[in-house]
Amino acid sequence: MKTVHIILLSLALSTAITPSAQALSNHTKAAMLAGAILGGSIEAYQYIKSIEEQNEPIPENEEKKELSKKELLLHATLGAIKGSFVGAACLQVTRLIQFISTLDFSPRIEIDKNDLEAIKNELPGVKKALDEERAKVTKDKDGNVIFASFTAYDVLDIDKNASGKKIRTMHRELCKKWHPDQYSGSNEELATTVMGLVNEAWKSIPTHKKSDSTPRNNSNDSQPQQNVEKQNQKEQKCADLEHEKKERKNQVRNDYRKKLKTIRASGAGYNQDRAILQAEQRQEQELVRVETHYANKMNKLL
Repeated sequence: MKTVHIILLSLALSTAITPSAQALSNHTKAAMLAGAILGGSIEAYQYIKSIEEQNEPIPENEEKKELSKKELLLHATLGAIKGSFVGAACLQVTRLIQFISTLDFSPRIEIDKNDLEAIKNELPGVKKALDEERAKVTKDKDGNVIFASFTAYDVLDIDKNASGKKIRTMHRELCKKWHPDQYSGSNEELATTVMGLVNEAWKSIPTHKKSDSTPRNNSNDSQPQQNVEKQNQKEQKCADLEHEKKERKNQVRNDYRKKLKTIRASGAGYNQDRAILQAEQRQEQELVRVETHYANKMNKLL
């Protein structure tokens, strides 16, 4: 009977506390109500148990009985108040955890406004992210787009939970299509830009996702898993070599442009034309040397 009275007391107290605050949501009120009931019940139970453990005689005096009831009421009240706040705090912590779980911490790849229009027509994942408003678009004060950022999965046009095999397949297909040495179109500058984005997306995805590596207890399965990891490492090294080769070729071309500018600034004449021709020949020789060097490295990997 005492337990019933305690629960009813806690319920009445929490009801008096929560509905008066109209700004609180129903979930918060429910959490505070549950906390008040539980807190009041526990506090009162502990008070009764402490009295029983002390083996104190039951008070016969009406005044002492009334005092004992007031003490019980006080403990139940304090427990209900503490429990209501604990319940509300637990609800807020749960909401915070849910909010954090929805955040996307994946590295994002930025595309400048000058390249965005052309790239979104060539990479379906980028266009899809823009249409579905998943891309983060940065605008100036006049509302003009400065740049947009995308996840690696948007660039490769794959799902965030795609398997390692799917990730590797899409990366390989895009490399075959957009690598400057294999590109069949006329816009080589676009091919170089897209290939740079593809390589950046590939590097942004964690290695364990690209390799589909999962812990296994069976020793018989360890060999296939090792083969998958080795293959993934090879693909990663190949992609890194391709990127390194592209950077080296760009450096050779930039050196040639600087040399050409210096020659033209020196004045006109036969010697100038001869110097330009020699610079062009040296550039071609250096590009061939770079291509051969990285082709040999690639062959050793494969």
